[in-house]
Amino acid sequence: MASAVADLESFELKGREKVVATELFQWFLAPAVILLIASHLLGTQWRPRRTALAALMMLSGLVLSSPEVQAAALPTLPEARAALESENFSAAQQMFEQLANEEKPLSEKRASLMLGKATADYRLKDYAAARKSYSEALTAEDSAVRSAAHHGMSNTLFQLGWAELAEGESYPDAQVAAEKFDELLQKRMEEWMTEDQGSADQPSNGLRRMQNIMLNWSDAVRHSQSALELRPDQNAAQQNGALARHYLEKLRQKMEKQQQEMQAQMQGQGEEPGQEPGEGEGEGEEEGDGEGQPKDPKDGKGKQDGDDPKNPNGKTPEPEKADPNNTHGKDQRPGESKEDRALRKLKENAT
Repeated sequence: MASAVADLESFELKGREKVVATELFQWFLAPAVILLIASHLLGTQWRPRRTALAALMMLSGLVLSSPEVQAAALPTLPEARAALESENFSAAQQMFEQLANEEKPLSEKRASLMLGKATADYRLKDYAAARKSYSEALTAEDSAVRSAAHHGMSNTLFQLGWAELAEGESYPDAQVAAEKFDELLQKRMEEWMTEDQGSADQPSNGLRRMQNIMLNWSDAVRHSQSALELRPDQNAAQQNGALARHYLEKLRQKMEKQQQEMQAQMQGQGEEPGQEPGEGEGEGEEEGDGEGQPKDPKDGKGKQDGDDPKNPNGKTPEPEKADPNNTHGKDQRPGESKEDRALRKLKENAT
């Protein structure tokens, strides 16, 4: 957190005073109110001080409702930074958001303030909000702001990927994560393989989850590289990129191993021990075909066109119609199982 606060200090907004348009209509209205009250008092008898006091309160209400007094309720940048440094992240989140909303969209000041909000979002483990805030901070022209935003986005995307893997949990310490990774991944893949694989337009929940993990971790690596390009001395960004790349590679290796095991299992189930490929095929294929016809060509008419086992009905089979949309079999290739298809689709989307 100290690095994030230091980044905020390096690009503190120039000038802490804001130019606020002063609405002067109230000062022109005040004399009219005074004259109205005076004419009312002159037309009646003198009354106790409560009437004069009420009139003064009316005038003070006009003054207190001025834009200068309302603007004083906004937090200041030092207050927001102090809340972040004291780890009062909820207050810091609100303060930075209030300050950012006072600035124009896509302005440099707003981008810098959104970096502070993104840091508070991340510390509160609100990773969806942090991703949105870091995205706005990336619009800054200041290289220091953009580098910090790339670094924060890399951390956020890695956490989002881990949350998909661990059912919403945040990334623990390195030792616990290394011990739990294989178990979590195996559980997610088993759930994925046992559920309906869906279609090309509507992938299953398991496939969508695996895609999100790979995409988030791949983007985490890219953002860490972008942060290092702007500031090569950012060791934290380099470490986070290496961590995301490590788990992304382990995920790919696990998927490839799973695919090889399933292919070997399918090939083993298709052949019996001691049986040659194709042995025993074709036995009894002609039984029952063409009732009343002699089995021996010598008995009767002899060999007919329909005796060809490739054309049992004596007709040339029509070629299979093309399927440009690949709707037959839900985008499944010939001889491909549901598990093979799911792994293939995931690898295609990851590249």
